[in-house]
Amino acid sequence: MLKKIISGGQTGVDRAALDVAIELNYQYGGWCPRGRKAEDGMIDPIKYANLQETSTDDYSQRTEYNVRDSDGTLIIIIGDNDSLPTHIRFKIRMALDYVDNTFQTADKYFSYAPRVSAPTSTKYHSYLFIYLQNALERAIIYAQTGRNISYGIQTQQMPYPCWINDKFSNAISRMLPLFMVLSWIFTVSMNVKDIVHEKEKRLKEIMRIMGLNDSVHWFTWFILCTATMLLIAFFLILLLKFGKITQFSSFSVLLVFFISYTFATITQCFLISVLFNRANLAACGAGIIYFVLYLPYTILISYDTQVKIWQKAIACLSSTVAFGVGCDYIARFEGMVEGIQWSNINRGVKPNDNFTFLYCIIMMLIDSV
Repeated sequence: MLKKIISGGQTGVDRAALDVAIELNYQYGGWCPRGRKAEDGMIDPIKYANLQETSTDDYSQRTEYNVRDSDGTLIIIIGDNDSLPTHIRFKIRMALDYVDNTFQTADKYFSYAPRVSAPTSTKYHSYLFIYLQNALERAIIYAQTGRNISYGIQTQQMPYPCWINDKFSNAISRMLPLFMVLSWIFTVSMNVKDIVHEKEKRLKEIMRIMGLNDSVHWFTWFILCTATMLLIAFFLILLLKFGKITQFSSFSVLLVFFISYTFATITQCFLISVLFNRANLAACGAGIIYFVLYLPYTILISYDTQVKIWQKAIACLSSTVAFGVGCDYIARFEGMVEGIQWSNINRGVKPNDNFTFLYCIIMMLIDSV
């Protein structure tokens, strides 16, 4: 149903459309060039009071604004005679809110499940786009042949393989990386605190005087932190597996993934400990730094379809980002009722996905060096 007429108020059909709207009490509006410029002088500011002026007297800006503010554009082209050409081409443009955005070929956050909500998934049908197209085609056929052809309209979504609608998996898929990263904050803070406490009490210097080599000292800390964090990692894997969160994934793949992250996190703790001289301050600062290093992941996942593989690799130089991306792959493969396996760790989970779960493990091992 026609609700409002948008026009630039120029001579000819532009102004005729406004006159018809005023005569029939339709809402009208639109943009005209600055100074209400028209070919025949100034547009009447009283009769066409609803017209707004643009910031310039350029006609192209007027046209752009009118197209932007309207849901449809009527273009009338009159040739040498009133008859329609034999071959007719026409274009229909509707507001972006009523049709899918054609600037991207996939949703911003890829889902393993099909679109199942008819009103939002079949917008061309729900918002009457195909009915408008059908009406135009029938009108053209009638004008060309004199025959009023009536045929129905039917739409059908593309077939999709079998899938399981697990609401818990759907809900946890985006939150799993965050939960996994948060579960390590306390451990990271305590490890950094213990290392800085030793430095604060000058115990390291005493051991140097006693002849302890620096490499042996740091290796001892590595063994101690590894023992603590591997125990936590093992319990997390058991929770994921037997808690039915990652019921389809391979236990051994998860173990390798968590071990890689453990090594990367320990070396990260060593790096953070260099920044502090007081243990209590180090405990607080380490948790904050650890979480801040995770934040690029949220940006990375928001622009997932636009980020290139080398950009992901640079972001994964932060082990928390690499861990978050890996957890995202785990959640996505779980949603596909496949789980992360040795057979698919080097396979993308989305169309045209060049980054894989294996790359996440490799990047974490690089981070640990």
